[in-house]
Amino acid sequence: MKRRFRALAREVLPESGIPGADHVLIGRGSGIERDYADLKAELAKACAKLAR
Repeated sequence: MKRRFRALAREVLPESGIPGADHVLIGRGSGIERDYADLKAELAKACAKLAR
């Protein structure tokens, strides 16, 4: 899960994250079984919601 979070952070946070903010990602046990594309879409959606 840690590797997935690192990859997600590299892909999503530069364009959707909040500059200067700390982003905390919390993994759940079932997260490793989820599709990577779904995780990426959900992180982008969460970042967009925070930016509003």
